[in-house]
Amino acid sequence: RHGDIVTSRKQIVSHYLKTWFVVDLIAAIPYIIITSTVKNELSYWNLVDFIVLIKCFKIVVNWKQIRMSETVTWLEVKIGIKRSNAMILRLFCGVLLISHWVACLFYFFSKIAENNGSYSWMQAQGVSSNVDCYIVSLYFTVTTITTIGYGDVIPVTTNERIYVIFAMLVGVFTFALAVGFLSNILHEAATAEIYYRGLLDGLQRYADANRLPDDLNFRIRRYFLHLKLHQTFINEAQFLNAMTPALRAEANRASFGTFANQSVTLRGLDDVSISRISAAVTRISFAPGETVYHEGSFPRGIYVLVIGHGVKTFADQQPLSSGHDGQISGEPIAAGDVFGEEGVLFQHRRSHSVVCTAFSDVLFIPVDELVRVVSRDRKKWKELRRRESIRLWRHALSIGTTKARMSMISYKVLEACNNDESVNRRVEYVEKRLAAETMDSSTLKLRRDTERFRRRRTVRFHERRRPLNNAEDESSGT
Repeated sequence: RHGDIVTSRKQIVSHYLKTWFVVDLIAAIPYIIITSTVKNELSYWNLVDFIVLIKCFKIVVNWKQIRMSETVTWLEVKIGIKRSNAMILRLFCGVLLISHWVACLFYFFSKIAENNGSYSWMQAQGVSSNVDCYIVSLYFTVTTITTIGYGDVIPVTTNERIYVIFAMLVGVFTFALAVGFLSNILHEAATAEIYYRGLLDGLQRYADANRLPDDLNFRIRRYFLHLKLHQTFINEAQFLNAMTPALRAEANRASFGTFANQSVTLRGLDDVSISRISAAVTRISFAPGETVYHEGSFPRGIYVLVIGHGVKTFADQQPLSSGHDGQISGEPIAAGDVFGEEGVLFQHRRSHSVVCTAFSDVLFIPVDELVRVVSRDRKKWKELRRRESIRLWRHALSIGTTKARMSMISYKVLEACNNDESVNRRVEYVEKRLAAETMDSSTLKLRRDTERFRRRRTVRFHERRRPLNNAEDESSGT
């Protein structure tokens, strides 16, 4: 009652007496023994035996409880049958059961007429065996229920005609119920198809009204077809929000947790942390040529490529626009790869861009949720910060090594100069090279050292020239 199990015997007995006691009592009476005692041969008294079928209504009334049972649910999971297919199968079994009952009663009335010495439809059809009679009866029932009615099998006696009137009423009601039930099932199953078909039709009307270029119309249509093929749910977020937070986290972990072992940031986290991070995952679709993130932007999270492929492009590579054909050079990214982890913890700007080369679906993990969950594991958080610090120091050392090498080259160039003009030319050359570098503290210091060296070199050059000039003056005076 109300989702709780009732253990009080008094309440159980009271509930049973008010509901199914009368039905079970009527169905428990041995009608077959009673009818055989009244009359041994087949007669209309045998119709009383059909009263036991009243227990079948318990299946109809209690179908919700049966449907919610663990056995039925587990059977659906193991078979993997869809709800629409299960409803169609249930509808087919129900119609077949009703057809069987109506066919048996049609044969029953014909058999009674034959025992009474009357001319029945079995004699008119020339059938005598039980199998042939049942097949002809079932054939007549199906043609009657489906409102086809060929007219090759017809009732002959008055009792048969009375029964056929009842059978036709039951058949029309069954047929109308089955058609309406089937149309609702097909409509529910085609909800996604109807949605995307409306998108494509609306796109054509929008393109005609706003005079969109054919190339843009083609790319939008291709994107909608990609969504129709790879996205089963129209609104996946609404579907996940219908679950409890715990079930939603477990479902996301089962769907996206396989990528955790491929991520440096997520590898080694416990199931609870993976579930919390998976609950914040969103799915984003991209068309060919679209950029997932740009170089120089701050990281907003980690990405996992589910469907499609892309490339990493750097500053010296210009990605192609989405309307052009061709290959984009760069480091390839395949389905299942995790990218965008560099600089996430310290919020350093991206050193590259990621461009999709085909229709792609990407899982996005926001950095706020990532940091909030990972920071709870102190050991993992310390390890990630250490790894990120080492990576940044390596990057800084590579830049420092390059600039130190440039400084040594500049020093050697200045040492090889013998006059002011060559010194100025070499200094201007070095200054142009340094202007292309980032104006940080090391670059400014290098420029100051270069300028100081140039002035010192010029002074020394004039000091060496001064004795020679004095000697020339003395010789000329002599």
